Amino acid sequence: MELSDFIREWAGNDRRLAIFKESAGFVCQDDHTMRYPEQQLTNLVESGAPGLYISVNPYDPETMQIRAIERLYFDFDCKEKIRYALDDAIIFCKKMLEFYNVSPLVFFSGSKGYAVYVFLQEPITGPEQELKEIYQELQDMLVKPDSYRWLDPQPMGDLKRVSRVPFSVHQKSGELCIPVDISEQPPKPYKPELGFIETHRRYGLSARVVGVAKRNVAENKRREKKRSNKPYTGSNEPRPCMVDIMNSSVFPKVTKGYDGHNLLITAIVEYLFCGYSKDQVLQLLQKKQGYDEKKSSKFVDYIASKYSPRKCATIEEYGGCVSNVCPNAKNRRIEVENQ
Repeated sequence: MELSDFIREWAGNDRRLAIFKESAGFVCQDDHTMRYPEQQLTNLVESGAPGLYISVNPYDPETMQIRAIERLYFDFDCKEKIRYALDDAIIFCKKMLEFYNVSPLVFFSGSKGYAVYVFLQEPITGPEQELKEIYQELQDMLVKPDSYRWLDPQPMGDLKRVSRVPFSVHQKSGELCIPVDISEQPPKPYKPELGFIETHRRYGLSARVVGVAKRNVAENKRREKKRSNKPYTGSNEPRPCMVDIMNSSVFPKVTKGYDGHNLLITAIVEYLFCGYSKDQVLQLLQKKQGYDEKKSSKFVDYIASKYSPRKCATIEEYGGCVSNVCPNAKNRRIEVENQ
């Protein structure tokens, strides 16, 4: 397969070119949109020009906004030992094949890691902000709930990401960025044939998976809208019982007459609905004995996606009511006495 044929299939049309040059530690960037990038890119790659990047997805040359999602980009890097990045990339690619019947395309970056591209069977079009939300949701769906230590977080959710041009020279190492077959150990160069992009699209993410991502985005918006409303009567501060739980130095436990697990969930979701950020909630949890940042972060994410604030009566059933200081409890007593 000729280089120009590869570039024509890989780049397609309307990609944004970025050329990075290092001079006295200052990185200069010259970027513009190429309507038909095949010849220009081929000439640049053949000339050995270092630091060549193009956008992962195509732009609209008129508005300079992303016009479609054609592929997702994941970057696995480890400066200390590239084998660690490779192991993560292998695990990720096996998951794609096993759970989604997807065959990713993998490139050695030319330095410290591997770039993994997951194609879509059909491009997604729409307004750029909508595409950004779907792109991030798709990436999150494919990565979670696993933990990839060497997955670079910077490209996650970055719809306008640029990635290294295949067969171009890495500006620091001087090595080429090449496609590889990671089913072989050590990875061997992969020699694509004409139509290779169409093959990877055929074994790409299905419309069903994309549909799930779109529904998740819509549901997240619904929750955010609901959370933006003040959930309690004129107050945007957590109730005293919830403050009591969050300020405690220990995680509440389940004992007779006291459902500590559900009370902790109730406290976290109340703080989130009152406008506290995830980081602010984690800072409160840090004070508790046995705090685990990774587990707590996942726990808060899960609660934010599943739960809504509880009624006072429910909290009372859990055994968490602090009636001596809570105005809500006093008001309930008055209502009962007046009945």
